[in-house]
Amino acid sequence: MIGQQYGLTPESCIENTHISLDDLSQPNFEVKAEQEFLVIRNLLKLLDPTLPLSIEAGLRHHTTTFGAWGFAILSSQTMKEALHFAMRYFQLSSIFCNLEVIQEDIYTLLIFDHSQLPDDLACFLVERDLITVISIQRDVLPIQFPVMSINIALPAPVYADKFPELTGYPIQFNQPRSCIIFESSLLDLPLPQADPFIRARYEEECQQLWTRRSSLGSYSQKVRNILLQQPSQMPRIDEMAAHLQVNLRTLQRHLAIEEVTYEQLIDDIRKDLAEDLLKTTNLTVEEVAIQLGYSEVSAFSRAFKRWKGISPRNFRWQK
Repeated sequence: MIGQQYGLTPESCIENTHISLDDLSQPNFEVKAEQEFLVIRNLLKLLDPTLPLSIEAGLRHHTTTFGAWGFAILSSQTMKEALHFAMRYFQLSSIFCNLEVIQEDIYTLLIFDHSQLPDDLACFLVERDLITVISIQRDVLPIQFPVMSINIALPAPVYADKFPELTGYPIQFNQPRSCIIFESSLLDLPLPQADPFIRARYEEECQQLWTRRSSLGSYSQKVRNILLQQPSQMPRIDEMAAHLQVNLRTLQRHLAIEEVTYEQLIDDIRKDLAEDLLKTTNLTVEEVAIQLGYSEVSAFSRAFKRWKGISPRNFRWQK
């Protein structure tokens, strides 16, 4: 752990994360996204801000770090095959940025979208994810990849001079978007550890892992179950995505496949709970509004009238 390298105790690194030292010793323990965010915040708070923590964290990630996902990439036939596989299953990795590939005739862009990341962690996560990709590239093809440009759409950190020193690449900051740009012809490069049998084995394992995660229930049902736990504190969709350990766009895409939006799920839950609370309890309309997360009773009344065509008070009188 990077924190220990700089003299921090494990306890201080995981403070307030609801992670125990025993958890970390369990081989199948998975750290949730929001817990990882808290660990990173602890590191940034406790350590010297001039330290290139994001670079060091990214360089620690290798194909072997990511299990089946990494081994499938490593055993791909070409850079193109490796990249396409990595994109298909990147949610199985620790990358938090939303990745997108734009392939043109001459250039290919690998874009790191941080728009849905917490503002206070965006710099760290974009830098770490970008360096992680560079580290993985070196594992699959051990050369200094001839990129055209590496851009980050954020201000340069105080340790900006460490990027070329530690990675061999200059970084351009304050750019329109965060991306790695390289010649498309490089995608045809063969990989030295290509093995179709190993690749097929680990691709199947990734598919099984993805299927197991998906089989835990539809995304709309997962969201409903979480929302029902604390209806007075409806989280934003980006907070829900972090709780589910998926990228925001991934959550939106799955909900779209299920033909529902996050707003509709919240609306449906509030409607059903409002009816139940008004029918079966003696809570006042104001108290029901608070239970459902409304800051003003007037907003609740307008919503209820949209649902049922009458006010909450008239609905209660009819029960």
